[in-house]
Amino acid sequence: MKVLLITMSWPDRGEYNLYTDLMQEFIEQGHQVTVVSVNDRKNNQESNLSYVDKIQILHIRTGNIQKTNKYSKVIFSFLANPQIIYAAHKYLRKQTFHLILFTTPPITLSPSVVLLKRIYNAKLYLLLKDIWPQDTVDLGAMKKGGIVWLVFRYLEKFTYKNSDYIGCMSKANVEYVKRNNKYLKDKIIQVCPNSQKVRDLPIVDRDFIRERYDLPKDKIILVYGGNLGKSQGIEFLIDIIHSYKEDSDYFFLIVGSGTEYDFLYKIINSMPFQNAKILPWIHKKDFIQLIQACDIGLILLDKKNTVPNFPSRLLTYLNTKIPIIAAVDKATDIGDIIESAGCGVKTYHGDIDGFRQAAEKMKQEETRKLMGENGYQLFLDKYSSNKSYKIIMEHFQEEEQIKEQVEKQIEEQIEKQDKIMNGHIRAKNHEGRMSSIKTIKSFILSSIFKLVNFICYGDLPTTYYLKKGMKIGCNFHRQTATKFDPAHCYLIEIGDNVTVANNVQILAHDQSARVHLGYGKVGRVVIGNKVFIGARTLILPGVIIGDNVIIGAGSVVTKSIPNNSVAVGVPARVIGTTGDYLIKYKKELLTKPVFNKSYSNSRKLSKGQKAKIIKTCKEGYAYIELGKVIEYGRRKQDLHDQYY
Repeated sequence: MKVLLITMSWPDRGEYNLYTDLMQEFIEQGHQVTVVSVNDRKNNQESNLSYVDKIQILHIRTGNIQKTNKYSKVIFSFLANPQIIYAAHKYLRKQTFHLILFTTPPITLSPSVVLLKRIYNAKLYLLLKDIWPQDTVDLGAMKKGGIVWLVFRYLEKFTYKNSDYIGCMSKANVEYVKRNNKYLKDKIIQVCPNSQKVRDLPIVDRDFIRERYDLPKDKIILVYGGNLGKSQGIEFLIDIIHSYKEDSDYFFLIVGSGTEYDFLYKIINSMPFQNAKILPWIHKKDFIQLIQACDIGLILLDKKNTVPNFPSRLLTYLNTKIPIIAAVDKATDIGDIIESAGCGVKTYHGDIDGFRQAAEKMKQEETRKLMGENGYQLFLDKYSSNKSYKIIMEHFQEEEQIKEQVEKQIEEQIEKQDKIMNGHIRAKNHEGRMSSIKTIKSFILSSIFKLVNFICYGDLPTTYYLKKGMKIGCNFHRQTATKFDPAHCYLIEIGDNVTVANNVQILAHDQSARVHLGYGKVGRVVIGNKVFIGARTLILPGVIIGDNVIIGAGSVVTKSIPNNSVAVGVPARVIGTTGDYLIKYKKELLTKPVFNKSYSNSRKLSKGQKAKIIKTCKEGYAYIELGKVIEYGRRKQDLHDQYY
């Protein structure tokens, strides 16, 4: 089945969220996936079509919709509709789709989504994350019955009516939609919650993480992570922190962003007592590690809410096995769900005594551990990407089988006709194309280049290593004179976004005792994701290099290097964390001279540009904007299909 996802929440390359996990589930089940995602103008990126991890992604340049004021958000999200239709016609007009998935918010994109549904004659499954405009009415940002409300209410009804299926976050959401939209009595409305891929999280050093973020090691840390907006009722969180000012057993950590961040930051930093800390939003992997180092997760929903909200942050708490206190409104059922699963306690927003009683129940470590395990089981039972996939696909199984049978019969018939009627012509045309001047020229030049590299540096092409069984991820970049143990390269595995500098050698065997004993040994070499290996580095067998690692030039790596580390030396040893190194790097970018991308291609530099760099470097070093390495990833799928 060919699936089209339309969303505003597709993350940057190399990151993941609810939607990337769900789409990867579709890919793993044998479907073809295309994603249409808006790309704010402030990112300075034109509309483009790319391929990442077998997913076709159409980024459409629009006005600034995300992280801007509400007026710009509404105006530019409306104006995005014709831009989506134009881009789809330009890039996807020859394609067909059987299923369209549309995530809300915003419902302002629904006109273009419904039009695409009709163009492709596809089924539309609405993934209803927020119920608009009532959500905004609850916050006091919109008047019910006003002109603006009427416009958005019309869009809401229009979206519901044109959706073939509506997936809601919970049973309370399903009941709310049915109760307030009687015209949908024949519509399929079901629970299809937020979900994540099941990942084995690495064990973290809690003391190290707490020390890194300057958190107390001897206290129970209650963490709130996520959106800091009106619907969370942040004032109640401040009241809770005040109520614990004389209790030395607890500490509060807030991590996130939103309209109330600055307000909360000023309040917490002006408190005369120090039992709380607030941090801006951090990278997802770092955030998950930070949550693992905490003890209790918090979910807050303002008591004024009449819409049953269902925060996705629940999944992070469940996956990291920490218990939950849900201080929520009376509309949502998220508190009932965690209580029935035995992974948390529900209390009401505004009830400080109820909150303190909930925290007291979790004071013992054994209780928290048991609740955490219950939470993880709840995640596996209800909130994995595979569960969401099955909920969506239950409506298409029989239809899909019929389509596959018809398509298979058509393909077989066409193949027979081709063999009988057009076999000779097609073979002749193929020979003609292969003998074209362009193909010959490309073949000769590439062969000469490979030959020169082999003669001068001993370089073997990447395809050679793939044929021999070596595993290589996306965006792999290697410079000249790099060698990967040709005889034992099947023992080498390299992850995504790895750069290997010149003269690097990776060995998967050791024959140092052969002269004396007649034996040699072999061992795996595994290199994780987002790794840089400096020039003239030697990596020996049995080494595992974790994710987000930097290896300094000239190092000899004899032992495994953990995640998020900088290692250098002979033998290589860890000298710091990647995070600290990058922070230092970023600080220098603010003070050191920086040249733009026009200076990045050394072969095209003018004499004036070279002179400018030379003059700058007399006073120290400078930085040149290079852009992130993206190489080999475009060819990855074809190569994997051919060799794996």
